[in-house]
Amino acid sequence: MKQLSVFIARRYLISKKKTHAINIISWLALGSIAVITAALVIILSALNGLTGLVSNIYNAPEPDIRISPKTGKYFIPDAAFWNYLNTYPRVRAVSKVLEDKALIQKDSRQLLVNVKGVDQHLTKVVNITHHIIEGYSNWDSNAVFIGNGIANALQLDLKNDFSSLRLLSPKLQAALPSEQGLNELYIKPKAIFSLNDDFDYTYVFVSLNKARELFDITSSITAVYVAIDAEQSKRFQTEFKAQWGTYFNVTDRNSANETLFKTLESEKLMTVIILGFIMAISVFNTIGAITMLIMEKKKDILTYLAMGMDLSRIRKIFMWEGILITGTGSIIGLTLGIVFCALQQHFHWISFGNDAVIPYYPVEVKWQDLVMLFVLIMGLSAISGLYPIRFFTKQFNSKK
Repeated sequence: MKQLSVFIARRYLISKKKTHAINIISWLALGSIAVITAALVIILSALNGLTGLVSNIYNAPEPDIRISPKTGKYFIPDAAFWNYLNTYPRVRAVSKVLEDKALIQKDSRQLLVNVKGVDQHLTKVVNITHHIIEGYSNWDSNAVFIGNGIANALQLDLKNDFSSLRLLSPKLQAALPSEQGLNELYIKPKAIFSLNDDFDYTYVFVSLNKARELFDITSSITAVYVAIDAEQSKRFQTEFKAQWGTYFNVTDRNSANETLFKTLESEKLMTVIILGFIMAISVFNTIGAITMLIMEKKKDILTYLAMGMDLSRIRKIFMWEGILITGTGSIIGLTLGIVFCALQQHFHWISFGNDAVIPYYPVEVKWQDLVMLFVLIMGLSAISGLYPIRFFTKQFNSKK
Protein backbone atom coordinates (compact mmCIF):
# COMPACT_ATOMS: atom_id res chain seq x y z
CA MET A 1 0.00 0.00 0.00
CA LYS A 2 2.95 2.32 0.57
CA GLN A 3 3.97 1.88 -3.06
CA LEU A 4 0.40 2.67 -4.12
CA SER A 5 0.44 5.92 -2.11
CA VAL A 6 3.76 6.95 -3.68
CA PHE A 7 2.49 6.00 -7.17
CA ILE A 8 -0.67 8.10 -6.82
CA ALA A 9 1.29 11.05 -5.36
CA ARG A 10 3.72 10.89 -8.29
CA ARG A 11 0.83 10.86 -10.79
CA TYR A 12 -0.66 13.93 -9.14
CA LEU A 13 2.68 15.70 -9.58
CA ILE A 14 3.42 14.46 -13.12
CA SER A 15 0.39 13.81 -15.27
CA LYS A 16 1.15 11.97 -18.54
CA LYS A 17 -2.15 12.72 -20.29
CA LYS A 18 -2.91 16.35 -19.50
CA THR A 19 -1.74 19.15 -17.26
CA HIS A 20 -4.11 20.75 -14.78
CA ALA A 21 -3.75 24.03 -12.93
CA ILE A 22 -2.87 22.11 -9.77
CA ASN A 23 0.06 20.47 -11.57
CA ILE A 24 1.35 23.90 -12.57
CA ILE A 25 1.01 25.17 -8.99
CA SER A 26 2.87 22.10 -7.68
CA TRP A 27 5.67 22.63 -10.18
CA LEU A 28 5.87 26.32 -9.24
CA ALA A 29 6.22 25.31 -5.57
CA LEU A 30 8.89 22.78 -6.56
CA GLY A 31 10.68 25.40 -8.67
CA SER A 32 10.71 27.99 -5.88
CA ILE A 33 12.28 25.45 -3.51
CA ALA A 34 14.88 24.54 -6.17
CA VAL A 35 15.81 28.19 -6.81
CA ILE A 36 16.11 29.10 -3.13
CA THR A 37 18.07 25.92 -2.38
CA ALA A 38 20.49 26.71 -5.21
CA ALA A 39 20.83 30.27 -3.90
CA LEU A 40 21.57 28.92 -0.42
CA VAL A 41 24.27 26.60 -1.76
CA ILE A 42 25.88 29.43 -3.74
CA ILE A 43 25.76 31.94 -0.87
CA LEU A 44 27.12 29.49 1.72
CA SER A 45 29.85 28.38 -0.71
CA ALA A 46 30.75 32.03 -1.33
CA LEU A 47 31.02 32.60 2.42
CA ASN A 48 33.17 29.46 2.72
CA GLY A 49 35.38 30.74 -0.08
CA LEU A 50 35.72 34.12 1.59
CA THR A 51 36.58 32.48 4.91
CA GLY A 52 39.16 30.30 3.19
CA LEU A 53 40.67 33.33 1.46
CA VAL A 54 40.89 35.29 4.71
CA SER A 55 42.35 32.22 6.40
CA ASN A 56 45.06 31.92 3.74
CA ILE A 57 45.90 35.60 4.02
CA TYR A 58 45.96 35.92 7.80
CA ASN A 59 47.16 32.42 8.71
CA ALA A 60 49.99 32.23 6.17
CA PRO A 61 52.54 33.93 8.47
CA GLU A 62 51.39 31.87 11.44
CA PRO A 63 52.86 28.45 12.32
CA ASP A 64 50.81 25.34 13.07
CA ILE A 65 51.89 25.67 16.71
CA ARG A 66 53.47 28.64 18.48
CA ILE A 67 55.19 28.16 21.84
CA SER A 68 56.11 31.24 23.89
CA PRO A 69 57.02 31.91 27.55
CA LYS A 70 54.25 32.69 30.04
CA THR A 71 56.42 35.16 31.93
CA GLY A 72 58.96 37.47 30.39
CA LYS A 73 59.85 37.98 26.76
CA TYR A 74 62.81 35.64 26.26
CA PHE A 75 63.59 32.08 27.27
CA ILE A 76 66.28 29.45 26.76
CA PRO A 77 64.80 25.95 26.20
CA ASP A 78 66.69 23.06 27.75
CA ALA A 79 67.62 19.72 26.18
CA ALA A 80 64.48 17.98 27.50
CA PHE A 81 62.31 20.61 25.77
CA TRP A 82 64.00 20.10 22.39
CA ASN A 83 63.96 16.33 22.78
CA TYR A 84 60.19 16.41 23.46
CA LEU A 85 59.49 18.42 20.30
CA ASN A 86 61.88 16.57 18.01
CA THR A 87 60.59 13.13 19.00
CA TYR A 88 56.86 13.93 19.07
CA PRO A 89 54.92 11.96 16.42
CA ARG A 90 53.99 13.78 13.20
CA VAL A 91 56.11 16.86 13.97
CA ARG A 92 57.62 17.89 10.63
CA ALA A 93 59.86 20.76 11.70
CA VAL A 94 60.81 22.88 14.72
CA SER A 95 62.14 26.41 14.34
CA LYS A 96 63.70 28.94 16.74
CA VAL A 97 62.39 32.51 16.54
CA LEU A 98 63.79 35.75 17.94
CA GLU A 99 61.49 38.73 17.44
CA ASP A 100 61.70 42.34 18.57
CA LYS A 101 61.14 45.88 17.36
CA ALA A 102 63.72 47.87 15.43
CA LEU A 103 63.99 51.05 13.40
CA ILE A 104 64.53 50.55 9.68
CA GLN A 105 66.14 53.36 7.65
CA LYS A 106 66.73 54.13 4.00
CA ASP A 107 68.20 57.54 3.30
CA SER A 108 65.91 60.02 5.13
CA ARG A 109 62.99 57.60 5.40
CA GLN A 110 62.48 55.40 8.44
CA LEU A 111 59.86 53.13 10.01
CA LEU A 112 59.40 51.19 13.24
CA VAL A 113 59.10 47.50 12.32
CA ASN A 114 59.09 44.03 13.87
CA VAL A 115 62.20 42.08 12.97
CA LYS A 116 61.62 38.34 13.06
CA GLY A 117 64.78 36.27 13.16
CA VAL A 118 64.16 32.66 12.14
CA ASP A 119 66.54 29.75 11.64
CA GLN A 120 66.95 27.65 8.50
CA HIS A 121 63.54 25.99 8.94
CA LEU A 122 61.49 29.15 8.22
CA THR A 123 59.90 27.87 5.00
CA LYS A 124 58.96 24.59 6.72
CA VAL A 125 57.01 26.21 9.57
CA VAL A 126 55.57 29.34 7.91
CA ASN A 127 53.87 29.55 4.52
CA ILE A 128 55.57 32.78 3.44
CA THR A 129 57.20 31.80 0.14
CA HIS A 130 53.85 31.47 -1.68
CA HIS A 131 53.28 35.17 -1.03
CA ILE A 132 56.55 36.45 -2.48
CA ILE A 133 55.67 39.03 -5.16
CA GLU A 134 59.20 40.08 -6.08
CA GLY A 135 62.65 38.59 -5.64
CA TYR A 136 63.84 35.13 -4.63
CA SER A 137 62.07 32.80 -2.22
CA ASN A 138 65.14 30.75 -1.22
CA TRP A 139 65.77 31.07 2.51
CA ASP A 140 69.36 30.98 3.75
CA SER A 141 71.59 32.78 6.23
CA ASN A 142 71.83 35.87 3.99
CA ALA A 143 68.16 36.04 2.97
CA VAL A 144 66.01 38.99 3.99
CA PHE A 145 62.25 39.10 3.30
CA ILE A 146 60.50 42.45 3.68
CA GLY A 147 56.81 43.39 3.66
CA ASN A 148 55.38 45.15 0.62
CA GLY A 149 54.08 48.04 2.73
CA ILE A 150 57.53 48.67 4.21
CA ALA A 151 59.15 48.41 0.77
CA ASN A 152 56.74 50.99 -0.67
CA ALA A 153 57.18 53.36 2.29
CA LEU A 154 60.96 53.22 1.91
CA GLN A 155 60.78 53.28 -1.92
CA LEU A 156 62.87 50.12 -2.05
CA ASP A 157 64.13 48.83 -5.39
CA LEU A 158 65.38 45.23 -5.25
CA LYS A 159 67.04 45.60 -8.65
CA ASN A 160 69.34 48.33 -7.35
CA ASP A 161 72.40 46.47 -6.08
CA PHE A 162 73.55 49.55 -4.15
CA SER A 163 70.28 49.87 -2.26
CA SER A 164 70.66 48.68 1.34
CA LEU A 165 68.74 49.24 4.53
CA ARG A 166 69.88 49.89 8.06
CA LEU A 167 68.24 48.34 11.12
CA LEU A 168 68.73 50.01 14.50
CA SER A 169 68.02 48.55 17.93
CA PRO A 170 68.95 49.83 21.43
CA LYS A 171 71.89 48.12 23.08
CA LEU A 172 70.86 46.22 26.19
CA GLN A 173 73.52 47.87 28.34
CA ALA A 174 73.25 51.35 26.84
CA ALA A 175 72.82 54.13 29.40
CA LEU A 176 71.54 56.74 26.93
CA PRO A 177 69.48 56.40 23.72
CA SER A 178 72.19 58.01 21.59
CA GLU A 179 73.74 56.83 18.33
CA GLN A 180 76.43 55.08 20.35
CA GLY A 181 73.74 53.24 22.32
CA LEU A 182 72.31 51.52 19.23
CA ASN A 183 73.15 48.27 17.51
CA GLU A 184 73.02 48.54 13.75
CA LEU A 185 72.68 45.96 11.02
CA TYR A 186 72.87 46.60 7.29
CA ILE A 187 70.66 44.34 5.22
CA LYS A 188 70.02 43.81 1.52
CA PRO A 189 66.46 42.48 0.99
CA LYS A 190 66.19 39.50 -1.36
CA ALA A 191 62.39 39.32 -1.59
CA ILE A 192 59.20 41.29 -0.99
CA PHE A 193 56.08 39.53 0.31
CA SER A 194 52.46 40.65 0.36
CA LEU A 195 49.83 39.21 2.71
CA ASN A 196 47.72 41.91 4.34
CA ASP A 197 48.27 45.54 5.28
CA ASP A 198 48.88 44.81 8.96
CA PHE A 199 51.58 42.28 8.18
CA ASP A 200 53.06 44.03 5.12
CA TYR A 201 53.72 47.25 7.06
CA THR A 202 55.09 45.49 10.13
CA TYR A 203 57.43 42.58 9.46
CA VAL A 204 60.96 42.01 8.23
CA PHE A 205 62.32 38.44 8.18
CA VAL A 206 66.04 37.91 8.72
CA SER A 207 68.13 34.91 9.72
CA LEU A 208 68.31 34.01 13.39
CA ASN A 209 72.03 34.87 13.55
CA LYS A 210 71.42 38.34 12.11
CA ALA A 211 68.65 38.93 14.64
CA ARG A 212 71.01 37.88 17.45
CA GLU A 213 73.58 40.35 16.15
CA LEU A 214 71.02 43.17 15.92
CA PHE A 215 69.44 42.63 19.34
CA ASP A 216 72.71 41.64 21.03
CA ILE A 217 71.24 38.35 22.28
CA THR A 218 73.38 35.22 22.17
CA SER A 219 71.20 32.31 23.33
CA SER A 220 67.65 33.39 24.17
CA ILE A 221 64.68 33.20 21.82
CA THR A 222 61.13 34.60 21.98
CA ALA A 223 59.19 31.68 20.49
CA VAL A 224 59.37 28.23 18.95
CA TYR A 225 57.40 27.44 15.80
CA VAL A 226 56.27 23.86 15.23
CA ALA A 227 55.02 22.34 11.97
CA ILE A 228 52.75 19.40 12.70
CA ASP A 229 50.05 17.43 10.89
CA ALA A 230 46.63 19.05 11.34
CA GLU A 231 44.98 15.97 12.86
CA GLN A 232 47.69 15.83 15.53
CA SER A 233 47.57 19.53 16.48
CA LYS A 234 44.90 19.40 19.21
CA ARG A 235 46.43 16.34 20.83
CA PHE A 236 49.86 17.98 20.83
CA GLN A 237 48.50 21.11 22.53
CA THR A 238 46.74 19.08 25.20
CA GLU A 239 49.76 16.91 25.99
CA PHE A 240 52.23 19.81 25.83
CA LYS A 241 50.13 21.87 28.25
CA ALA A 242 49.95 18.92 30.64
CA GLN A 243 53.75 18.68 30.79
CA TRP A 244 54.96 22.22 30.07
CA GLY A 245 51.89 24.39 30.61
CA THR A 246 53.27 25.95 33.80
CA TYR A 247 56.01 27.68 31.85
CA PHE A 248 54.75 28.09 28.28
CA ASN A 249 51.78 29.26 26.25
CA VAL A 250 50.92 27.05 23.29
CA THR A 251 48.52 28.18 20.55
CA ASP A 252 47.61 27.12 17.03
CA ARG A 253 47.31 29.35 13.96
CA ASN A 254 43.55 29.83 14.33
CA SER A 255 44.00 31.22 17.84
CA ALA A 256 46.11 34.05 16.45
CA ASN A 257 43.09 35.43 14.57
CA GLU A 258 40.33 33.97 16.73
CA THR A 259 38.17 37.13 16.78
CA LEU A 260 38.26 37.46 13.01
CA PHE A 261 37.17 33.87 12.39
CA LYS A 262 34.45 34.04 15.06
CA THR A 263 33.08 37.10 13.26
CA LEU A 264 33.06 35.26 9.94
CA GLU A 265 31.30 32.26 11.50
CA SER A 266 28.71 34.58 13.08
CA GLU A 267 28.06 36.17 9.69
CA LYS A 268 27.55 32.75 8.16
CA LEU A 269 25.16 31.74 10.95
CA MET A 270 23.09 34.91 10.53
CA THR A 271 22.99 34.33 6.77
CA VAL A 272 21.72 30.77 7.29
CA ILE A 273 19.02 32.01 9.70
CA ILE A 274 17.81 34.73 7.31
CA LEU A 275 17.80 32.43 4.30
CA GLY A 276 16.12 29.77 6.44
CA PHE A 277 13.19 32.15 6.93
CA ILE A 278 13.05 32.71 3.18
CA MET A 279 13.09 28.95 2.68
CA ALA A 280 10.24 28.60 5.20
CA ILE A 281 8.16 31.08 3.19
CA SER A 282 8.90 29.08 0.04
CA VAL A 283 7.81 25.86 1.74
CA PHE A 284 4.46 27.50 2.49
CA ASN A 285 3.83 27.32 -1.26
CA THR A 286 3.85 23.56 -0.81
CA ILE A 287 1.15 23.91 1.86
CA GLY A 288 -1.03 25.81 -0.59
CA ALA A 289 -0.37 23.36 -3.40
CA ILE A 290 -1.27 20.30 -1.29
CA THR A 291 -4.36 21.99 0.18
CA MET A 292 -5.59 22.88 -3.32
CA LEU A 293 -4.82 19.34 -4.46
CA ILE A 294 -6.99 17.92 -1.67
CA MET A 295 -9.85 20.22 -2.68
CA GLU A 296 -9.50 19.32 -6.37
CA LYS A 297 -9.24 15.57 -5.80
CA LYS A 298 -12.34 15.17 -3.61
CA LYS A 299 -13.96 12.84 -6.15
CA ASP A 300 -10.83 10.70 -6.28
CA ILE A 301 -10.73 10.53 -2.50
CA LEU A 302 -14.37 9.43 -2.32
CA THR A 303 -13.56 6.75 -4.90
CA TYR A 304 -10.62 5.52 -2.79
CA LEU A 305 -12.90 5.37 0.26
CA ALA A 306 -15.51 3.41 -1.70
CA MET A 307 -12.77 0.96 -2.75
CA GLY A 308 -11.97 0.29 0.92
CA MET A 309 -8.91 2.50 1.40
CA ASP A 310 -8.95 4.00 4.90
CA LEU A 311 -8.29 7.68 5.68
CA SER A 312 -4.81 7.07 7.10
CA ARG A 313 -3.62 5.59 3.79
CA ILE A 314 -5.22 8.40 1.81
CA ARG A 315 -3.46 10.92 4.08
CA LYS A 316 -0.17 9.28 3.13
CA ILE A 317 -0.83 10.12 -0.54
CA PHE A 318 -0.75 13.83 0.24
CA MET A 319 2.09 13.41 2.69
CA TRP A 320 4.14 11.80 -0.09
CA GLU A 321 3.05 14.57 -2.45
CA GLY A 322 4.67 17.11 -0.12
CA ILE A 323 7.80 14.99 0.20
CA LEU A 324 8.07 14.64 -3.59
CA ILE A 325 7.70 18.40 -4.12
CA THR A 326 10.22 19.45 -1.46
CA GLY A 327 12.58 16.49 -1.99
CA THR A 328 12.73 16.88 -5.76
CA GLY A 329 13.04 20.66 -5.48
CA SER A 330 15.85 20.43 -2.95
CA ILE A 331 17.79 17.85 -4.99
CA ILE A 332 17.46 19.96 -8.15
CA GLY A 333 18.49 23.06 -6.19
CA LEU A 334 21.50 21.35 -4.60
CA THR A 335 22.60 20.10 -8.02
CA LEU A 336 22.23 23.53 -9.64
CA GLY A 337 24.13 25.18 -6.79
CA ILE A 338 26.99 22.67 -6.96
CA VAL A 339 27.23 22.98 -10.76
CA PHE A 340 27.29 26.79 -10.58
CA CYS A 341 30.05 26.75 -7.93
CA ALA A 342 32.08 24.21 -9.94
CA LEU A 343 31.82 26.42 -13.04
CA GLN A 344 32.83 29.47 -10.99
CA GLN A 345 35.90 27.62 -9.71
CA HIS A 346 36.98 26.57 -13.20
CA PHE A 347 35.85 29.44 -15.44
CA HIS A 348 35.80 32.35 -12.95
CA TRP A 349 32.53 33.83 -14.18
CA ILE A 350 32.44 36.43 -11.42
CA SER A 351 35.81 38.19 -11.57
CA PHE A 352 37.24 41.43 -10.21
CA GLY A 353 39.71 42.07 -13.04
CA ASN A 354 43.31 41.05 -13.57
CA ASP A 355 44.65 43.99 -11.55
CA ALA A 356 42.67 43.12 -8.43
CA VAL A 357 44.30 41.46 -5.43
CA ILE A 358 41.59 38.79 -5.69
CA PRO A 359 41.12 38.07 -9.44
CA TYR A 360 37.84 36.19 -8.99
CA TYR A 361 35.31 35.50 -6.26
CA PRO A 362 36.31 32.34 -4.36
CA VAL A 363 33.77 29.60 -3.66
CA GLU A 364 34.08 26.39 -1.67
CA VAL A 365 31.33 23.78 -1.47
CA LYS A 366 31.29 21.83 1.80
CA TRP A 367 29.34 18.60 2.12
CA GLN A 368 28.31 19.58 5.66
CA ASP A 369 26.43 22.57 4.23
CA LEU A 370 24.67 20.37 1.67
CA VAL A 371 23.53 17.91 4.34
CA MET A 372 22.39 20.75 6.60
CA LEU A 373 20.35 22.34 3.79
CA PHE A 374 18.71 19.06 2.82
CA VAL A 375 17.79 18.28 6.44
CA LEU A 376 16.50 21.86 6.92
CA ILE A 377 14.29 21.68 3.83
CA MET A 378 12.89 18.24 4.61
CA GLY A 379 12.30 19.27 8.23
CA LEU A 380 10.38 22.35 7.12
CA SER A 381 8.39 20.25 4.66
CA ALA A 382 7.45 17.80 7.43
CA ILE A 383 6.22 20.66 9.60
CA SER A 384 4.42 22.33 6.70
CA GLY A 385 2.64 19.06 5.88
CA LEU A 386 0.77 19.13 9.19
CA TYR A 387 -1.75 21.77 8.07
CA PRO A 388 -2.89 20.07 4.83
CA ILE A 389 -3.24 16.74 6.65
CA ARG A 390 -5.33 18.39 9.37
CA PHE A 391 -7.41 20.08 6.67
CA PHE A 392 -7.93 16.71 4.96
CA THR A 393 -8.92 14.99 8.22
CA LYS A 394 -11.38 17.75 9.12
CA GLN A 395 -12.94 17.71 5.63
CA PHE A 396 -13.55 13.98 5.40
CA ASN A 397 -14.17 13.07 9.01
CA SER A 398 -17.14 15.43 8.89
CA LYS A 399 -18.52 13.50 5.90
CA LYS A 400 -18.20 10.05 7.41
